[in-house]
This record gives sequence, structure tokens and C-alpha cells, in this order.
Amino acid sequence: MRSDDRGVLDMPVRLAVAILIIATVTPVLMGMVGTAEDVMSSSEAEVEADRLCDGISRAYYGGEGTMVSVELSIPPGQALEMGGDEEYVIRILDGGREIDRVYIERPAVPVLEPVKIAGRTVVTIQSGVSDGDYGVWVSA
Repeated sequence: MRSDDRGVLDMPVRLAVAILIIATVTPVLMGMVGTAEDVMSSSEAEVEADRLCDGISRAYYGGEGTMVSVELSIPPGQALEMGGDEEYVIRILDGGREIDRVYIERPAVPVLEPVKIAGRTVVTIQSGVSDGDYGVWVSA
């Protein structure tokens, strides 16, 4: 091990470089963790939307008047919204803004009235005809 002036000067430079690297990498890593949390949260809501789609399909195939109940648990701060102008879409909302969509297909069944679902709840789905259109009503 050498002990000269050069070693004494190199140590503060090495520490400064190490601190600079840590300071540069930390925000990037924190951003990645935040993004991963958002993706996991939206995927939980997407699983619930898929379960809702399955219930809609069962009510649709059961014929007019069929009622199906589905228990949903949507993560806090998020909601599922469907019906209205886009009657074949379940919108996944986080804090009021749309973060994802799940399309009701196989079969494409319209949701006849707008509804918003949040939290842990049991949803009732009933098939029927409204103004000549066959579809489903969803109520929480």
C-alpha cells in the first residue's frame, strides 16, 4: 500500500464521483418504482374489469331477464366507469383520469345506462331490451 500525496488527493475525488453517481441514479430508480406501482395498481383494476366482462357475458348468454352478481374489489382511488357514449367500453379511472380501457367483446354487449363502480362492492348485471337494443344494466 502506497502512502504518498497522490493517494491523499485521489480519495476526495473518488468520493465526489461516487456521490455524483448516486445522486444521478437515485431519481431514476425512484421513478421506476413509482411507475411499477402504477402498473401494478392499474393491472389490479384491469383484473376486476375482466371479471365484470365475464359477468356481462354470462348475463347476455343467459337470455333476457337473466341476473348475475359479481363481487368486485377495486383499488382505493380507482373506479370502473361504463355506459354512456361508449357503451362497449369499461374505462379504468385513477383519481378521475382515465388510465386504461377494457373492451366488452366476445360478445360485444352494450351497457344500457352509465354507471361508475368504486371500492369493494357486489355488482348486479341484468340482461334486457331497451328501445329495441339488447344489452345489460349494471348496478352497484
